[in-house]
Amino acid sequence: MHKPQKMTKSIPLSIIIPILNEEILLPRVLASANRLGVEVFILDSGSTDKSLEIAKTYGCQIHVGKWGSFGEKLNWGLTQLPLKTTWVMRLDADEYLTDEFIEQIGLALCSMDANVDGVMIGRRIKFLGKWLKHGGMYPSSHLRITRVGRAQYENRLLDEHVHVPGAISRFSADIVEEESKGLLVWSSKHLRYAETECFIHYNKLSSEKTWRTLKGAARFRRFLREEIYERFPLFIRPLGFWFYRYIIRFGFLDGVPGFIFHVLHAFWYRTFVDALIYESKITKGVSVKKTHSI
Repeated sequence: MHKPQKMTKSIPLSIIIPILNEEILLPRVLASANRLGVEVFILDSGSTDKSLEIAKTYGCQIHVGKWGSFGEKLNWGLTQLPLKTTWVMRLDADEYLTDEFIEQIGLALCSMDANVDGVMIGRRIKFLGKWLKHGGMYPSSHLRITRVGRAQYENRLLDEHVHVPGAISRFSADIVEEESKGLLVWSSKHLRYAETECFIHYNKLSSEKTWRTLKGAARFRRFLREEIYERFPLFIRPLGFWFYRYIIRFGFLDGVPGFIFHVLHAFWYRTFVDALIYESKITKGVSVKKTHSI
């Protein structure tokens, strides 16, 4: 495997990539990050495939551990890694940087106001080869770049967001999220997410309303989840969610990939979560996993 050439211009950014068995996607995200010429840190939860071997060929710093949640894993990285830059970015294995992002991020960070602690970036979701532009999928901004020493992730098992005390800026270029392992792998991953959602619900780990603590698009999404979605009965709410995404937010405009995505993500996945919650009630918790770790 050939290591891509890095850019020579210095960018005050480090990248953290959390992984677990990502040998298929890792070359793409590392080749993308490598174009920036910045230091990349891999946080591995015990991969048994060739992920670490691939990371070594790209010159990444590798740290292996076991954490209780994704937020805990990221917070460990923010506080324990030897970050020498002003800014740090979290990038997932199924994501990569656009050409516009690579061309513009250096100048944007170097000219950032001193009171800014976080930078929102856009995310394009590609599903079955198509960029999903409707159904609430785009534009969708996420706080992914933070000033080193000024950020902390929520202590949540899923859907964790990062908090910063200072101002938040917006960067115009996007990153891309594209799961390229196929629908069976995508479905298996979401079944594990559903199991964790049932674990959270059964153990009453998400009863507190948290949307007011967030900012921007994350605040609105959490508001919809906590104040609207969770008030509806089991099995009714997935249908409403699908109708909101596919009809009200025009998800049908993304053609067949949009149809498949919203049926699977908004209806099938959410229905499976509700089915597990229902099962946990009739089994009095016997069907719920006992612990959670990554």
